Amino acid sequence: MRSTITIVVNGSKRRIVCEQGQEEHLQHAGRYLDRRVREMKGNVGAIADSELLVLTALMLVDDLSDKQGKIKELERLVQEQKDTGIDKTRSSAASLEIPLEEPRLERMAMRIEHLAKIFAER
Repeated sequence: MRSTITIVVNGSKRRIVCEQGQEEHLQHAGRYLDRRVREMKGNVGAIADSELLVLTALMLVDDLSDKQGKIKELERLVQEQKDTGIDKTRSSAASLEIPLEEPRLERMAMRIEHLAKIFAER
């Protein structure tokens, strides 16, 4: 079943059709997009909406690329931990300023894998 929500981006209302149950997630995404569009508008000034949205999309893709690189590095650290033990992983994580706690490591790895799948699907 489908639902329709309304998001506001740069002062313009947009109706979005989504799967039922995704409304809250898309509302959150819409608010995030609106903040980023307004941030870009503050940086570049008055430009056409289409250009503003393209620049914002490029900024978001760049951010996503950075996050994917960090996810890959975290996945490497998790694999290193599995292969060689926690001590070597601690030193690698420390160089990245990533705090590791043994009880949370497996949950963190599962979350990283989940996020990687979500980003890959988009």
